[in-house]
Amino acid sequence: MTINRPGGLLLSWETFHPFVDRPSYLEIAGLPPDRRLAALRDPSRRARIVGEPVATPMFQHAVDIVVSSLGSTFLPAEDASLEPDPATSLARRMQAEGLSPQEVVYDALCDAAERPGGSGFLHVFMGNYAEGSLDAVRDMICRPGTLVGGGDGGAHVTVICDASYPTFMLQHRVRDRVRGERIPVETAIRMLTRDPAELYGFRDRGVVAKGLRADLNVIDLDRIALESPRVVHDLPTGAPRLLQGSRGYVATIVAGQVTSREGVDTGARPGGLVRG
Repeated sequence: MTINRPGGLLLSWETFHPFVDRPSYLEIAGLPPDRRLAALRDPSRRARIVGEPVATPMFQHAVDIVVSSLGSTFLPAEDASLEPDPATSLARRMQAEGLSPQEVVYDALCDAAERPGGSGFLHVFMGNYAEGSLDAVRDMICRPGTLVGGGDGGAHVTVICDASYPTFMLQHRVRDRVRGERIPVETAIRMLTRDPAELYGFRDRGVVAKGLRADLNVIDLDRIALESPRVVHDLPTGAPRLLQGSRGYVATIVAGQVTSREGVDTGARPGGLVRG
């Protein structure tokens, strides 16, 4: 099993970042976002935060991952590129500006926070992107016996949002990819529907056929698109998590009932818990 895109982390001042436990950051962590960003842009505070050691040992591993992945860490592109050019990575920026790894991450987080439209994340592609291309991932997912999928059972909800991979498949792999070969739409649909249904023993769904459940998506492929990730505080105690919306799904039908139209929940609940 493999996901069809780079695997990694989404970093922001609103969720997780390498400076989350530094004393000089904690002094301003509770400020409203605009005031916190102004404080972060202060050169003296920047120097203190960057110069302080990691205070919590459990965070050191995450910091090490981020620092070692700068060659495949990117600001969100203005054109929402889903396969960014390695020449735009933070490693190249670090070399060009003569910054330390932590300085370039700090400055990029601030730059990301100033982006409009809720795109204030750094994309850390720590897996499937070592060569700066998705060719290797295409080779993997097209091999017989490989299933497209991924997830972590709901863990890491402030740094990962893998629910986007089906839309990524249709938007990038099928329609928009220019840096390599695309995947035919019928092949992509089979990978997302029939293949997992067969693997997990759901014999009543996964294809459109008489006598099977009418679980369907009506998709406008010309309009299919991922939206920017966003932070919501809807967990117990108001804890944050990441969500990522999409466009182009005209309707979602479960067991013959329309549960969503143009992304708007209809209130229908025909589904139920399926046990192993």
